[in-house]
Amino acid sequence: MVDGRTQRPVADLELMWTSDQPAPCDRLVTRTDGAGSWSVEGVCPGTTWRLMLSDPDWWTDAPPLVADDAGVEVDLELWRLPTVDGIYLLEGTKLTALRSHSAIDSALLADRAELLRFPLEIPGAVPRIAGDTVLVLAGKEAQALRWEPLLPAGPLRFGSLESPTEVGPWFYLGSRVTDAGVEPVITLPDPAAIRQVGPADRPAQIFSGGLPAGRYGLSAPEGRRLWIFDVGAAVP
Repeated sequence: MVDGRTQRPVADLELMWTSDQPAPCDRLVTRTDGAGSWSVEGVCPGTTWRLMLSDPDWWTDAPPLVADDAGVEVDLELWRLPTVDGIYLLEGTKLTALRSHSAIDSALLADRAELLRFPLEIPGAVPRIAGDTVLVLAGKEAQALRWEPLLPAGPLRFGSLESPTEVGPWFYLGSRVTDAGVEPVITLPDPAAIRQVGPADRPAQIFSGGLPAGRYGLSAPEGRRLWIFDVGAAVP
């Protein structure tokens, strides 16, 4: 058994094969070794076995197995997926649920009447997607979120020309502000960096980057909550 994402062996994982037959053909238990290998005896030839994993955060699309007197060999890929919908950082095999980092606000530039969207705060330590650290978007709502670059600008003036509010340097979602105006910046992840996995009733996406290096926000199109990530090299 290997991790489908890293192709590393999944060691010390308990496997339970179950069937609809009476004992002793109802249940077989084994455990993977350091190389991810496993074996069972007493398979009751002709019995259909279904796989259950002791760790619910592992998932595999394993078909039912039927062994004969000669036994059966099968290679399985496992995927590290959460059992609860949400946004998770996956570092190796460690899953960490992430709460949103900030609320989103918006304001009109005083001299251009252009609406800018921005986070109210940015965490001191921004999660970084690079190397063996990826993002898991579990559930349909999480997968409907969109990526937007967080771009620096400022100082800027918002509100009315008669009584503007001065704002120092900050970061804005999907907008590049220059002396010439406001330029929308749309960034779409490379589809090759997104892997769709999981059962039909619990779909998930594994996101490994696929964006130019930089800082990004992840939010619903009309959402008020924002997750912030660095992709590639850390952003100072």
